[in-house]
Amino acid sequence: MVTGAAMLVGTVSGGLLGSVDLALPYVVRAGMLVVVFIVAVMVMHDLGFTPRALKLAALPREMRAVARSSVAFGWRRRSMRLLMLCSAIQGGFMSWGFYAWQLYFLELLRRDAVWVAGVVAALVSASMIVGNALTDWLTKFCGRRSTLMLWAAGAQTVAAIGVGLAGSFWVAVAFLLVVTGALGVAGPVKQAYMHEIVPSEHRASVISFSSLVGNAGGVGAQKGLGYLARARSIGEGYVVGGVDATPRQAVGRFS
Repeated sequence: MVTGAAMLVGTVSGGLLGSVDLALPYVVRAGMLVVVFIVAVMVMHDLGFTPRALKLAALPREMRAVARSSVAFGWRRRSMRLLMLCSAIQGGFMSWGFYAWQLYFLELLRRDAVWVAGVVAALVSASMIVGNALTDWLTKFCGRRSTLMLWAAGAQTVAAIGVGLAGSFWVAVAFLLVVTGALGVAGPVKQAYMHEIVPSEHRASVISFSSLVGNAGGVGAQKGLGYLARARSIGEGYVVGGVDATPRQAVGRFS
């Protein structure tokens, strides 16, 4: 929720700065990153972590150990393997769909309104905050975390197809907010699920490996959906992307 709020503030303020000069948001962001770096060095410290000396020659051995633990506690566990495959499919569609809506919505609006991107991005941030806030309430109706993730996956699938089929700007925006709101619901649940089933000493490695698999899906999907959008239409890209996300409900029966 804090991340979504920061995105909301950053989107609006960045849009205001960009309306003055497009270079300003980048300059301000660079300055903020310097501040964040200083704060991180001074006050952010790992608790329960004991640093140890590591020579450069031992780095390959350590990397192999991390890879082995990622496979042993991640890929070889059925529940984690299927969750990673789900993440690859979801990440593949969202990495393309999150940026494709900007041009697509302007096409639906039938005019070049610069403000649209900022307003919709702010609404996306707000919808994810709402999804985060609803997670705890929705758990009352789902006995398993995996069940809640499956319902969220179903909502994302239907809404993504709705974005592609919508002939109206406002209808497409509404469906997109359902997609991002469902992401807001599923995100904390997925994190909690992974933290429960992966031993703490291997958790960082497995979570990083899961992120790698998800990003790999994004690499392939952006090529495929991008080509489809150019050859046919962006709307068809959303329909195909939504249909492609449907197997996650079957694959996701990892409870």
